[in-house]
Amino acid sequence: MLFSLQRKLIISFLTLVVLLIIYLIPVNTNYMETSKYLEVEKNNVYLFNNDLLVLTEVISNKENILDKILEIIDTLTINGSKKDYISSEYKATIPSNTKVLDIDLTNKLLKINFSKEFSSANEDTIESIVYSLTELEEVEEIMIFIEGVKLDKINDKLLPNTLNRDFGINKVYEFTSINNVYKGTMYYYVNINDKYNLVPVTLFTNDNINKIEVIVEKLKSSPIYQSNLMSFLSDNAKLLDYEIEESKIRLEFDNPLLDNFFEDELLEEVKYAISETLKNTIGVSEITFIINNDEI
Repeated sequence: MLFSLQRKLIISFLTLVVLLIIYLIPVNTNYMETSKYLEVEKNNVYLFNNDLLVLTEVISNKENILDKILEIIDTLTINGSKKDYISSEYKATIPSNTKVLDIDLTNKLLKINFSKEFSSANEDTIESIVYSLTELEEVEEIMIFIEGVKLDKINDKLLPNTLNRDFGINKVYEFTSINNVYKGTMYYYVNINDKYNLVPVTLFTNDNINKIEVIVEKLKSSPIYQSNLMSFLSDNAKLLDYEIEESKIRLEFDNPLLDNFFEDELLEEVKYAISETLKNTIGVSEITFIINNDEI
């Protein structure tokens, strides 16, 4: 009887000790703080995947804007210190051993002075730098220097005085006449390891790419020579009407944007591809989608 009572007291005491230890150790708080940090701190960069510059995310640990800029440039540099953070499916674009000698950011104009190794850069390198760094809201235009001398030409092609997204990316030339050539950046997706990554494609075409109807039709099919790209926009989606008011646009369709054989989750990808295309091509900032009189 006495032994049984002692045994119960010992078990009760040990249970109390375990509960006290669990209560005192702040495991969940640390985990939540770490998870929150990891979710927030990421850089959007454009890296190569099968000859296309593709948007992907790389973890960042910088908060100061100039440090963040240097971190992005490091990510874009072949064999840079961030290479272990990049999946093997992606390739950097800035020549190996390139150093940043100086940077200056004033009124959203970023000036970058590279070392002489940058001399072997090509047009794709410029595109990846411009599109990656202008993902930052603090950067709108860029000027590039090599050892203090402004870069005015790349691969015998003259560069504008300042570089911005008008320079284009993943350029595709569809025009058959040199007259009335229009330029616009369309947004598609590419499947990389069962994950859809955004791919901007600058089209040069004889179709008036500034017309909403033309943009919608272009998104229904992949750009020429790039059959692996997709927007998921259904061929049956018909644009009935649209209305532009200041920086807002309202699009009205008579059929679903997504075909039935796609998962419903891809509807957001469809809307995002259309929205990014319209934002970059005609300059609107807010898009409303109407399907059969219902907003989606």
